[in-house]
Order: sequence, then structure tokens, then C-alpha cells
Amino acid sequence: RMDLRSGFLIPGAVVAPIRDLRLHPETEDTRLGFLAEGGALFSLSGFHASRPQWLAGGVAAFDFTGTRAPVAAQVREVVSPGGGRHLVRIEIRRASGGRDRPTEPVVVRGLDLRGVRVWGSATYLWGVRDGRGILLLLRDGRLGEHDLGGTRVLDVSPNGSLVVATWERSSSVADLSGGPGRRLGLEISSVASWSPDGRWMAAVGSIAEGVEGLWLVDTRAGGLRQLDASAGADAPAGFSSRGRLVLWTEAGAIAALDLATGTVSRVPLPPGFPEVVGPL
Repeated sequence: RMDLRSGFLIPGAVVAPIRDLRLHPETEDTRLGFLAEGGALFSLSGFHASRPQWLAGGVAAFDFTGTRAPVAAQVREVVSPGGGRHLVRIEIRRASGGRDRPTEPVVVRGLDLRGVRVWGSATYLWGVRDGRGILLLLRDGRLGEHDLGGTRVLDVSPNGSLVVATWERSSSVADLSGGPGRRLGLEISSVASWSPDGRWMAAVGSIAEGVEGLWLVDTRAGGLRQLDASAGADAPAGFSSRGRLVLWTEAGAIAALDLATGTVSRVPLPPGFPEVVGPL
């Protein structure tokens, strides 16, 4: 962590590579959670002289909600010999040093799991069953299911109303609340980040052969803006807590686009600066 007031670099408590990092949206100056390789979830409060609390391996996704420790989804997927039968077992619990008991496990059969996302207290899972795209919503112990036909889910918006899906080298945004969907002129390989209201999305993909990179996507109008032509699938990107700025990393710099004015600013990083871990 870098202390922006003093400029000092402060060593962290974990040495395993970080897969996901979140700041609490309402108290992001004091609360941090990160998921390390191997599925261990760590939660820090106050950063300085704070003692981390964590859940051991098996955590697939997490998010902050309320004033307590982050909500985590622990997923176990079992595939029978030959790959013919799938069983997914999901438990939801808090990263509170093992003191909280997990919820009763929910078991889903026949789902080839492709992704998990936790937004607040809701857990989304998606995959394929019998050749059809399936989206599951687990909230308060209740499981809901959406059959999306031939499309394949890539991600879900923070409010749970939009689903990013792909079909035959074309990506689209579907509205689960019943509104019209929108086909995008972009083949998305991964979603890097969302604005808090789901209006904007930073995604890695291509519009044509050789025209790829990190893109800003307007989920309402379908507009595209290329942010970085050299970005890879793991390029960190993020939005400010109020959704006005989108930030991303470039070679030797951190860049920010003001969505209201269209102004782009870049902050050069000194040689040898540590690798930036997203989301920003």
C-alpha cells in the first residue's frame, strides 16, 4: 500500500499473488479486502497496525456490504470421471476469522460452472447445462435461475439487472428486469470493472482482427471508446466511487478519463514502481 499523504510504501501482510482486491465503497480509506492465490480471503480494517482476518482456501468471490466483514462465496465443484455429471456446492459466509458459521450449503446439479460474482449480499453463478447458458442468483438462501439459451454469460452488473453475454463472436448486454437488450460492436474476452450504477463498463476485447485492447462501454447507448490499445486480459481498471472517473494502467502510467468532460489525464510512475494490482 502507498500512503498518499507521506508517499511511503507500506509492506502488506500477504505475499501470495493477489487475484482480486476491493475497497469498501463507503469507507474506502479504511477498509480493504483481497483474495490471494489459493482462494484465501483477507480483510484489513484501518490498514495501520490492523490485524488481518481471513477465510482459508476455497473462496471464489467476495464483496463488501454493510459494516461487517466482506461476504464470501465458497464454491466446490465436483465432476464425475469422464466429465459426464457436474455438482456445484455453494456456501456463503463472512471473512471474520472463522467465527461466523457458513450458511447451509446449496447444491446445484448438472451445471458446468464458468464464473462466480458476489455483489453486496447477492451471489451470481453462471455456466452451461445441456448446451444452454444458465445464470443463477443466490440470495438469503434462495436460488433463482435464468435460462439464457445459446448465449454464454461473461459477467453481471453491480445492481444485478444487466448480464454481459457472448454468442458467435459477438457480445451483448441483456436486461434481466425486462428491458431491451443491446448488441455491442465488441467481442469481449473479460470484464475489468463496472461503474457503481452499471451504466459504464471497462472491458477487454476486440472490434476487428488486430483492433483490440481495453474499452469503455456505454451499456445504455452501446457506445465504445478505446482506452488502451495494448492492454492485456489482466489489465487493472476501475471506477471512482461516484462513477465519474474511469481509471486504468498503461505502460509506466496510471490514466483517468473524466466521463463528464471527456478529459484524459495521465500520472507517470517512476522506474521500478511496483506492479499495480486492480481493481484501482
